Amino acid sequence: MRLAVYDPAAPLAADVVVVPPGAAPFAGAREALREFVVRGGRLLGLGDGVALLCEAQLLPGAVTAEPASATHVRVEGRATPFTWAIPAGRILPLGSAPAHRYSAPADDVVALAARGSLLLRYCDASGGVSPTGEPASVVAGLCDDTGSVVGILGGVSHALDCALGGQIRRCLALI
Repeated sequence: MRLAVYDPAAPLAADVVVVPPGAAPFAGAREALREFVVRGGRLLGLGDGVALLCEAQLLPGAVTAEPASATHVRVEGRATPFTWAIPAGRILPLGSAPAHRYSAPADDVVALAARGSLLLRYCDASGGVSPTGEPASVVAGLCDDTGSVVGILGGVSHALDCALGGQIRRCLALI
């Protein structure tokens, strides 16, 4: 499997591309990312890199620069190529408060959860979610219907990496 970090100056010539925090779109980025996925490529967006996947309409919703006040995330949804090693129901502490927030209409978030595409949910230390909060404010990680496009919001990617024993960092170091 060939891994690559998203680079606007290079072609998407790998099996898996990681869109890191701070990834800037380039002219034609949306089309290039969509074509990459159609050819069978997998995308992992981290932090505000998820915004680029949303802008390319590979994931629903948007990412805004509003901090979230969550302290933990709970693993939900189906296993993907990026999250399969962490069992559903596991609660992971966040190292820092997320600097960005997912935004989508409440009905879209409900549909994400119903399809198993809501992968990670912000919660408290016991796994509880505030019933009065806006539904989109609980989204910490999501995927497309195939599981080949995954977005993990900031702060959460560090917790996920720790739960995986540093596998994300090691994979990125190989690139």
